[in-house]
Amino acid sequence: MDEENFYEMVKEQVVKLPTFKKSSAYIYDQVMGFYYAVSWSREKWLQALIVTHIALLSLVIFARRFKLLQFVLFIGMTVAVFCSEYLNKMGGERWKEFSTQNYFDKHGVFTGTIYAGPLLLILTIQLILTLVDASRLVVTVKRLELGIDKKKATKEE
Repeated sequence: MDEENFYEMVKEQVVKLPTFKKSSAYIYDQVMGFYYAVSWSREKWLQALIVTHIALLSLVIFARRFKLLQFVLFIGMTVAVFCSEYLNKMGGERWKEFSTQNYFDKHGVFTGTIYAGPLLLILTIQLILTLVDASRLVVTVKRLELGIDKKKATKEE
């Protein structure tokens, strides 16, 4: 294959790629289809799950000074995400007891989107906040070390 044919083939493939406008419209259609497929107002367990996610996010953000609480929240949410496959399976078997329709497919898309996805997002936010706190602490410690070194240097002179 010569160079000219190669570039023509690449150009043909690039033309076939979806544009951002088409991609964003497709994503929007998928999200809105998902939104309208779920009975948000009739499913009390979904409302409780959303309130739980909001409460967990609030705890992560506003209780940053309580390191033990942050640790317990992190471990608890990590275990909850780990158990999402099992919860999806259980939900698929017992959905008639708490829901108006079966949202639990064998691939766990609904559980991943509504249950595990927000938990992973909260865990990511918690990790970023912890890294910010750790970097501030490193700066504080380094400043104290420099202050101590400066005092030792003035005493030796």
